[in-house]
Amino acid sequence: MNILGNKIGFFIDGSGILAESISLSQSNSLANNRFIGTNSTNYFAPQGPQKIDVSINYLLNLATDPVFKTLSAYKTNFNNVPSSLNIGGITGLFYLNNYSFRIEPNSPVFISSSYTNYNNITGYLTGIQYDLVGDINDRIATSCSTFFSGSAGRLDDIFSVSYNVQLNWKPQYKIGSKMPYGMNLLSVDETIEIETNIFNDIDFYGNTVNEILSGYNNLILAPPISNPLAAYQIFDLSQSVVQSISTPIANSSFIRNKYSFTKSY
Repeated sequence: MNILGNKIGFFIDGSGILAESISLSQSNSLANNRFIGTNSTNYFAPQGPQKIDVSINYLLNLATDPVFKTLSAYKTNFNNVPSSLNIGGITGLFYLNNYSFRIEPNSPVFISSSYTNYNNITGYLTGIQYDLVGDINDRIATSCSTFFSGSAGRLDDIFSVSYNVQLNWKPQYKIGSKMPYGMNLLSVDETIEIETNIFNDIDFYGNTVNEILSGYNNLILAPPISNPLAAYQIFDLSQSVVQSISTPIANSSFIRNKYSFTKSY
C-alpha cells in the first residue's frame, strides 16, 4: 500500500505537530563472535538494547507545542515520564533525547528533536491525516518576535541564535528480560550560541550571561502578534556560563562576536 506523506498525522501526547519531516528507525546491537581456530562467523549475539529512534523537524506552534512543556519538567525535577508518540498509526512511549533550533532574521522557527523507545511500538502506518483548524499564523514563532530581555529591558543587537538541549538517559535491565524495567535521567546539558555586536572578554574562571550581556538573560519566543492562545516560551539563561567566544573577520562582512554558553542540570 502506498501512502503519501501528506496523509500522515503526527501527535505528541495527543497534540498535533506541524512536522516538515519525520524519520523512524529500528536497530539492535548484534555483535559478531569469532572463536579460535576459525575465520568464519560463528554466532551473532546481542550486546546492547534494541532501540527505536524517531527524529522530527517541525514548525513551532506556540499554542500547542508539547515538547517545550516536557523539556521544562525534565530540567526542573528530572521527570522520567516518557511521551506518547503517534506517527500515522504507529504508537509507543518515547524518551526525549534532543531539542534544538536556530533562529535567523526573517524566518520562522523550526524545531529539531529526537526520541528513543526501548520497549515496543504498536500499530502500522495508515492514512490518518491531521487537518489544521483555524488560523495558525498568529501562533507560529518567528525571528521577528524573538528577543532577549532582562532587568535592563529588551536587547535588540542579536543577529542569530542557536539553542540545543541534550538529555542523557540510562535504561535499567534485569537478567531474563529484554525490556528495561526503569529509566534514569543522568543529566540535561543546555548550550546556546548567539551572534551579536557586543564585545566582552572572558576571564579564567568563566563569565555568566548576566556579565556578558549586562543583565539580558531571558531568550523569549513570542507570537508575532498578541494572542492569548499562544504561550510565550521563555528560556532562562541566567546561570549559563560562557564556554567560548569567536570573532570571524572578513573583508565583505560586518564583524560579529559569537558567544557559546553552557548550562547543566
